[in-house]
Amino acid sequence: MAKKTDKGIDETIARAKKNIAASKELIGKVESAQSEYAAWKEENGVTDEKLKKFTESLSGEDKKRYDEAREELERQMDNMAYKVDMKKAEALREYSEGKKLTSEKIGEIVALIPDGWLDRTEPGETPEELRGVYRTYLTERLNHSEIFVNQARDAREALI
Repeated sequence: MAKKTDKGIDETIARAKKNIAASKELIGKVESAQSEYAAWKEENGVTDEKLKKFTESLSGEDKKRYDEAREELERQMDNMAYKVDMKKAEALREYSEGKKLTSEKIGEIVALIPDGWLDRTEPGETPEELRGVYRTYLTERLNHSEIFVNQARDAREALI
């Protein structure tokens, strides 16, 4: 039975890693676009002050086209940020809804933490007390993971 559960966890972890890799790739694209824009500004002597003066000087059809382009860019950037957040939220949902990660499994994992890794901040704290704190914290996060998914979905709906 443990082998089957471990296989399920391994598969979920593999999917989560794939989602994280896709998120990192998306973030890399955004960072690359930001770098290219900064390089273009530098090459063309465009400063934020000059850009502001230029956009303030626009009127009529030019101003309308500029505003539409800026709004579209903002929508695309918000959508990219949403995709990254949703991938993280969905990976967390997979763990909790699929019951592949359970409070019992969290307890097993936390029990494996070596005493030397536990940072005692209060005099007299025992390693087992600290493990209990970790167990409680992680179990609560697992039990309430739907909050993160729902917040990400609500944010997406607000953008649409």
